[in-house]
Amino acid sequence: MIGHIEYLSIRMYRPNLRRIPQYSLLDGFGLRFFRRGDRKTWLDIWQTVENHERVTLKTFRQSLGYDLPALPRRCLFLISPDGHVIGTATAWYERDHGQRWGRLHWVAIRPEFQGRGLSKPLVGAVMNLMRVLGHRRAFLITQTPRIAAIRTYLRFGFRPDISTDEDHRAWRLVHRHIKAVPVSM
Repeated sequence: MIGHIEYLSIRMYRPNLRRIPQYSLLDGFGLRFFRRGDRKTWLDIWQTVENHERVTLKTFRQSLGYDLPALPRRCLFLISPDGHVIGTATAWYERDHGQRWGRLHWVAIRPEFQGRGLSKPLVGAVMNLMRVLGHRRAFLITQTPRIAAIRTYLRFGFRPDISTDEDHRAWRLVHRHIKAVPVSM
């Protein structure tokens, strides 16, 4: 069990979207795209994963809602065998230094479904979607306590983006739990 880890932001990048690892969903699970009315579905998932004050409809509007027409082709939901929405991830986008980057964004699975091997097929589907949407590279931003997620991102070829003293500090914290992470970049 991982104890308390200081909450610091970390950035990871994948220089290309070639050779994305492929994982199949468990039998009975499925994926579907965002559709009208799913703001509350997205929020419900995130509020089971995060603090209710931290993730609100305002968070949704600021992070994704400014481009609602893009969501039906960029935001995926993970569906349980009984038809309930249990997870979400988004193939978002951003311009960085004049280049368009794909962004693995807002990945979450309800706590009662975590640890069942569902994040890999969800992340893989979003990475494939980014490639289909024309992205050539990707990045993500997560936080130091999300060790399981960071392990998944490393398996998908994401690398630590370490360019500041704060980045070094954050990755040293992660390195205590994931020894394969280089901290001397």
